[in-house]
Amino acid sequence: MDQTPILDRLRPHVPWGLTTPKDERGRAILLATPGVLLEVLRAARTHLPLDSLVDLTCWDRLPDAPRFEVVYLLGQAGGADRLTVKVQVDGDPPRLPTATGIYPGAAWPEREVYDMFGVVFDGHPDLRRILMPDDWEGH
Repeated sequence: MDQTPILDRLRPHVPWGLTTPKDERGRAILLATPGVLLEVLRAARTHLPLDSLVDLTCWDRLPDAPRFEVVYLLGQAGGADRLTVKVQVDGDPPRLPTATGIYPGAAWPEREVYDMFGVVFDGHPDLRRILMPDDWEGH
């Protein structure tokens, strides 16, 4: 199923300083900058409406820069619409705003990404380790 019309429905509601690639399976994908991430997520939830955060993950792109890519997979409860939002981030530590105010279900996966990759989610209500011991040092 080609889901690129999702991008057309989203276009009036987000600053279009975004690229809109489409993968080989016809899935709608947006590459957002950290500065517009929350605006994109809010528009997806409000105007599409993609009311579920299906998954949130990260991958380490080393040696490429920016080093990390955080991936948000959004869906619609009871519907087939899907949108993947990707944001690349660098820094020491890398930082993104938390999505918990828009998708409360982001709380645990953001903690996992923080713990495994060191990405700090500013404004997170409880950003602490979830898998590694509290005294672990590695990023």
